[in-house]
Amino acid sequence: MSTRRRPFRERFGVSLRRQGGDALEWLAAAAAALALVAVLGLVALLTVRGLGHFWPGSLKALEVRDGGGATESLLGHVVARRDVPALQLREAGLSPGPGPGTRERLLLRLGNRDLGAPEFRWVLASDILEERTPAAATVLERSEWGPLFGYPLALRDDGATLVAGDGPALRTALAEALAATAQARQALRALEQGPLAAASAALAEALAATAQARPALRALEQGPLAAASAALARLRSTGDPRIPAAREKLAALESERRALRTAVER
Repeated sequence: MSTRRRPFRERFGVSLRRQGGDALEWLAAAAAALALVAVLGLVALLTVRGLGHFWPGSLKALEVRDGGGATESLLGHVVARRDVPALQLREAGLSPGPGPGTRERLLLRLGNRDLGAPEFRWVLASDILEERTPAAATVLERSEWGPLFGYPLALRDDGATLVAGDGPALRTALAEALAATAQARQALRALEQGPLAAASAALAEALAATAQARPALRALEQGPLAAASAALARLRSTGDPRIPAAREKLAALESERRALRTAVER
């Protein structure tokens, strides 16, 4: 038997469709790979830029010339560097020097917000007379007012000097004091979240019970208790044989009043 061959046009159309499908598959794979590379690059960029906030560089000690020609000492982290047009600096009232072009500016984080100075400050690179990385410079992370930058000179407790002088002994004592402070802070947090929180919750429940018992006591005294007392008085005046039952009812109401008064007064 002879096999019937498909027409040339039909075979040619199938081949074109197969080649076109392969090209679209490669195009989709390339687009997916490009998107993955872009996402990984963005994550890497955010990681590099963001980790610098948690692990800042060394402290820089700068000798800076101000607008009046005086020299000022600054200590802080170099957070950013920017190239700013000289014309923009002149319009801002600064002295970038003669000539067009751009000038480099440094953003310094000076810390020490509790001392009244601004925490961040822009400085022209041309105004920096000297830049050093002092080994004695220290950063103290505080729970309030942000970081503290400076040079440790002594360790004091309640006005008494424990260790003085910038040396290994002072740094060891400072590290031990910081460790003790961290332990005390953890103990305080455990106290606040444990026994103190339980005591506060118990007090709140007691206050809520007192608030509920006070109107109930008032309603009992002005309602059933007053009516029972009046009824017992009437029965006594007439010598009614229902006096014992009235006494029992009044005693039960008195017992209920004592329980409510205890809840109110505790």
